[in-house]
Amino acid sequence: MTTPAFPIVFADLPTGRNPMSTFDDAFADVLSGAYQQAMPASSITGVLATANGGEANVATRTAMAALDTTKSTVSYLMEAGRQGWFQWDSSDLSAKVTADPGQGIYVPPASASTGASGAWVRVEGPKGPIRVTWFGAKGDGSNDDTTPIQRAINLAKALNSVATPYFGYPEVFFPAGCYKVTSTITLTSTYGLKLRGEGGYTSSVIVLVASSTTLLQFTTYNYITIEDIGFMTGTISIVGGVPSVTIPATSGDRTNTCMAFSTNSGGTSFFETRVAIRGFDRAYSTVTSTVNGDNNIHNQCSYFSNNYIWYNSNTQAVLWAFNNCKGYFNQTCFYDPGTNLIVFGGDWINPGSFLKSSGASSLCGNILVLAARFETYQNIDPTSTPKWIELASGSYQPIVFRDCSARGGGSLAGKDSTSLAGLFTVTFDGGYFDGNFAVSANSSASGHMSRLELLGMDAEPTVVQTVFPGQGNTPINLVRRDKYGAYRNMQGLLSSQTTPGGPGVAGAQFRFSATINVSSSGKDLNFIPAAPYSWSLGRSSISFKTGTTNNIVLTIWLDNGKTTKVWEKTKAGILAGQELTINPDDFTNQAVLTSASNPLYFEATSAANMGIVTANINLNFDQL
Repeated sequence: MTTPAFPIVFADLPTGRNPMSTFDDAFADVLSGAYQQAMPASSITGVLATANGGEANVATRTAMAALDTTKSTVSYLMEAGRQGWFQWDSSDLSAKVTADPGQGIYVPPASASTGASGAWVRVEGPKGPIRVTWFGAKGDGSNDDTTPIQRAINLAKALNSVATPYFGYPEVFFPAGCYKVTSTITLTSTYGLKLRGEGGYTSSVIVLVASSTTLLQFTTYNYITIEDIGFMTGTISIVGGVPSVTIPATSGDRTNTCMAFSTNSGGTSFFETRVAIRGFDRAYSTVTSTVNGDNNIHNQCSYFSNNYIWYNSNTQAVLWAFNNCKGYFNQTCFYDPGTNLIVFGGDWINPGSFLKSSGASSLCGNILVLAARFETYQNIDPTSTPKWIELASGSYQPIVFRDCSARGGGSLAGKDSTSLAGLFTVTFDGGYFDGNFAVSANSSASGHMSRLELLGMDAEPTVVQTVFPGQGNTPINLVRRDKYGAYRNMQGLLSSQTTPGGPGVAGAQFRFSATINVSSSGKDLNFIPAAPYSWSLGRSSISFKTGTTNNIVLTIWLDNGKTTKVWEKTKAGILAGQELTINPDDFTNQAVLTSASNPLYFEATSAANMGIVTANINLNFDQL
């Protein structure tokens, strides 16, 4: 074989090879498997066929466009960052030329710039990874790479316009570098696309230098994959030719969103692996226009110094999973995380709140956190009192933390590290949590009761009642089970006045407190045991804040349908402001409850409105 007289430049030659190589040397590299990226083996045949007289070595795309295609049908482009082999294709490529204004893959001839009569086509371009550097991206932290990146993505979309994606969909590749971006990169009507970096998220980094801007906007999308890319926001300085990024120093300075998702109709799929996001207000944002934004899977991702990892205001955002991810110094990890949030493992160091809600009932539920580790230290804490979980008044059912550990380095002693309010069902199964659990009663007048379960924890937190039931409030059902499976200390109202039961269930106490302000009203005693129990009335009381002298009838029913009366007592001549004591000997009946029983129901009835009436009922349970 005759060796061409001109030198041939190849991008990304194996380490240690001279970048100026003869054709024979490059071909030997390909055959040995050492050199795959610049010239895939599949293109060797065509290159060899024209190696003796049909090739041209050009410095620029302009020079390539001016080539006489009757003499040269293979050309090597030496333009910096855009190096690569091109082959002439005489078919009508006008649609693809139009989709590639950056001439990353398709270069039309100067004599017919539409591409209708053919174009030069990058040999490794249409079917291999599409490099952003082919479109002019520099990755040096100095030049603005926004347009080249957008053009690479747009062409990848055009090459895969089928709405139903297939395996092997186009890949946009970011060689190692620092890519400066100044405005939003949009991915609209995108079906099947991969964005991939080189050598992990510390090597390929995209930096947004604008303010109050979204970096990546996904609108109507499906099957999007991102791998090995770092996303940052802040300022870039060049020191010794090397870019250095400074992220916003405080939470108030963080105004950008890394990725925003909106407007989908039907199921969507979004996958991330080894992605890092740092310095944003919101790493991910789902807005109210999103419909069925589901199947967002994040694997081994890291989040540094963001205000929110996921900020959600979409009632239909479902099935977001975070597998072995890490969060460091984020103000809030998951804010209103929709339905079906799953967090498997990972370290979440020093979050202001791991899980936080606004109180919107449809934006937080069906949450499972498994084997995750939380940790914070007061001297580096971004908030004065960190809270692992912070639920405002709303509806949250169910939320489960299983085998998780949360330690505060001694800084959480006596502090409320978890705050639960509203109508909730929250379970802590195993694990360890520092600090106090502060709970508030449900403010709804519907009579439903919240439930907190502490099951088999290595060390139980102190549970404190921060808001006692007032007008319209219902109590909280606390269920405790030790590591050996024995239930104990079952309570209605969480209060230091509640007498703990002994080992197991025997002697456990259920304290109910409710406020009524109508002539006839009641509340559920929402306790359904797991095994048959007998119960009896303990020392109780009832007080009347306002109203006139009247008779009061107190009744306990076996169900809220009031079909089976188990206890009733009439108190005559009650005065406003008076508090009565109900003695245990007033109680003459007892009933057996089973796991299939309806909740007990307490009712207070008077001939006239007695104003605000507060009843404290103590029920003692014994296992049969």
